[in-house]
Amino acid sequence: MSKHKTHLFTALSRYGYRLSLAAILLYNNWILGLVLNSNATWAGATTSELGATDQPWSWAFRTLDILGGALFLLGASALVSLAVTKRTRAVLMFAVAALGLSTIAESLFFPLQCSSALSRLCEHQENLGLVGWQDSFHVIESFASYLLIWLLPLTVLVILRGKQEAGRLKLWSRVLAVFMVLWGIETVIRYNHGAASYGVEQRIFVVLFSYWYWQAIRLARRSSNETK
Repeated sequence: MSKHKTHLFTALSRYGYRLSLAAILLYNNWILGLVLNSNATWAGATTSELGATDQPWSWAFRTLDILGGALFLLGASALVSLAVTKRTRAVLMFAVAALGLSTIAESLFFPLQCSSALSRLCEHQENLGLVGWQDSFHVIESFASYLLIWLLPLTVLVILRGKQEAGRLKLWSRVLAVFMVLWGIETVIRYNHGAASYGVEQRIFVVLFSYWYWQAIRLARRSSNETK
């Protein structure tokens, strides 16, 4: 590894906690929808629909998503440092990479072309299957990344097995994992009945996941400081 790459890796490791905190804040950019696009929020639109190209300020939400995804990647060391084995370290790195890259890809390459929650025409087109390939790929990519992100709380539970001092994080890891399973089942049922996804559950997930991620990187930081 070159000297420049070593310095870059050291810098990212040193500031991983702060980068991750910034990523968490940007991950919750849906809160801006209360001001910039309140119709989408109260209509139950998903957070992805805030960035749909037919919505006001869509570029702002997509930009924040791209920045947030990049910060998750740059700050990955904050969470990965929680791992104690090569296997769990690799799984955490893989899952964080899926989180960051999917957040970037959904906004940069596959943004929704319209919001079905706010446009009857868009809803009609979706029911007839007359949507662009970007919208279809957005849904597929979102579901795939969701399954990979589910690895994060599961892997952390494995890492913390037998550690009494991490009781709070283990509790929230279980809560997050169970919520993701229930939300996934609900989404499949909605899809099979031709019903659109509802954004309330997604917002709950984003808040719950953000809190869990903060708890995880805080524990990793505390553990790292204690070993120094």
